[in-house]
Amino acid sequence: FIRRFKKDIRDQVQDAFRERKITKERVSASPLEEEAFRALTETEFTRLDSRKSGAILFKTTLQKALFSSPAACIDTVRNRIRKLEKTEDPRWKNDIESLGVLQDKVQAVSPKHFSKYGKLLSLIRDEEKWKGRDTTDRLVIFTERIETLRFLEEHLPKDLGLKEGRTATLYGSMSDIDQQRIVEDFGREEASVRLLIASDVASEGINLHYLCHRMIHFDIPWSLMVFQQRNGRIDRYGQTKEPHIWYLITESDNSKIRGDTRILELLIKKDEQAVRNIGDPASFMHAYDIPEEEKITARAIEAGITADEFDEQLEEGRAFDPLAVLLGHVPPPVGEQVRERIGRLPSFYSSNFSYLRSALDHLCQSERIKYKHYREEKRIDLSPPPDLRQRFRFLPAEAFPDKDDLVLIENIEAIQKEIVNCRKQETAWPEVSYLWPLNPVLDWVNDRLMAAFGRHEAPIISLQGTLEPGEVIFLLSGLVPNRKGHPLVNE
Repeated sequence: FIRRFKKDIRDQVQDAFRERKITKERVSASPLEEEAFRALTETEFTRLDSRKSGAILFKTTLQKALFSSPAACIDTVRNRIRKLEKTEDPRWKNDIESLGVLQDKVQAVSPKHFSKYGKLLSLIRDEEKWKGRDTTDRLVIFTERIETLRFLEEHLPKDLGLKEGRTATLYGSMSDIDQQRIVEDFGREEASVRLLIASDVASEGINLHYLCHRMIHFDIPWSLMVFQQRNGRIDRYGQTKEPHIWYLITESDNSKIRGDTRILELLIKKDEQAVRNIGDPASFMHAYDIPEEEKITARAIEAGITADEFDEQLEEGRAFDPLAVLLGHVPPPVGEQVRERIGRLPSFYSSNFSYLRSALDHLCQSERIKYKHYREEKRIDLSPPPDLRQRFRFLPAEAFPDKDDLVLIENIEAIQKEIVNCRKQETAWPEVSYLWPLNPVLDWVNDRLMAAFGRHEAPIISLQGTLEPGEVIFLLSGLVPNRKGHPLVNE
């Protein structure tokens, strides 16, 4: 497998990938937030964190939660107090009291004094003037912590004046069916949802770009892989507008908090550097695992190093990759001895449409297969025989049309329009299928043609014209069977 990044194919897909716009929104911490930060940095535990096991220190976990929201930090503190009290061990008394002091300071930070939340409101209402009335203009907000998500779910709709049903949330403990329904609604014009508040369960593998080109990071990830996954929800193939991504950053007078914030800002910089030059931000940390990347960031914070020192560590960790030249990450060699040679597999057919039509014509000589073709549209309407219907049983039910006929078309623009149109309907699956080599119909017809020749029979290819002097044509067939003799690969 060769992994290609957006930058590698940008010249092939024209305007399918837009240049993203990045904005860092800074806001000064309120006096009550400064008190909470001070209480956190001054908190000393007697027994908590006394055993360093390689995991993130609990104090660092508290800081990570507070960077997300007061609600997330309070939830973390309460859960730990509850856990320690259950032990009924008097040795935890001092730590429980320390957590109680911190909890009081953090609880004092109401929504009115939560500076980052106030900045979020002004950004949406005043700077972007987003009201949620346009059916084609939607907004997604990402947060790591569930308590932060619940806080936003409770306060944002009323503070933004959104009607009931205009806001949706997406998080990991929801059923797959509910998650899929929300994602589909977010991409359908007819659906009422306008604002999506999502945890990182929605940061990988789903499409949020159909009607949305704006994303807000309410908290900054501690993993470069999460940056890539979150931003990739709207900055992806098919986005028609400039993706605009915001990062909300709380500026504190506390030197410890200020230094740690700079480390997180460095991750923003590294993500953008990777998008422009490398393609994979995970190449900085070489962990290729989100929890491990978060540990690397946490250790930098716990060690008290500066953002510049952390930057040096990340750059030193980028070892030379011998595949870099092959994958285009390093400029290729130049000079008179360099020649570019591109080989393409030959075909006897000008298109998938002409191949399928010829194949169906051949099969119709021995059995009745109903189909119609439309040359200008490169379209084939096929009434699927029983053995083809059987293949669709192993695909999602929506893949088989409600109508009797399968409609296959090779025109990419027509397929793209069909995809857009289907999101305006109740179904999220197009009624027209793209005719390409991986379509189940092509697999089916290939198997049928191979089975159409009996023993001691083979297809004959008629060569038009003559060969050039010295020209030789080789026809090669490669077959890999399983132990029963059934061909698994036949090219």
